[in-house]
Amino acid sequence: MLGGIGSVTVVDGSKVEASDLGNNFLLDEGCLGQPRAKFICSFLQELNDAVKAKFVDES
Repeated sequence: MLGGIGSVTVVDGSKVEASDLGNNFLLDEGCLGQPRAKFICSFLQELNDAVKAKFVDES
């Protein structure tokens, strides 16, 4: 994530499904059934730990 971005909110009501595992390198079998946005936020914070990332699960 680029410098200068202070925070980001990811809104996604989807849960991780088996079909996501082949399409998304940051997901693994341990993610199945959990909110997809949760893992996207974790990945964004790995890219830039100064960014505050939160997710909204609108399922």
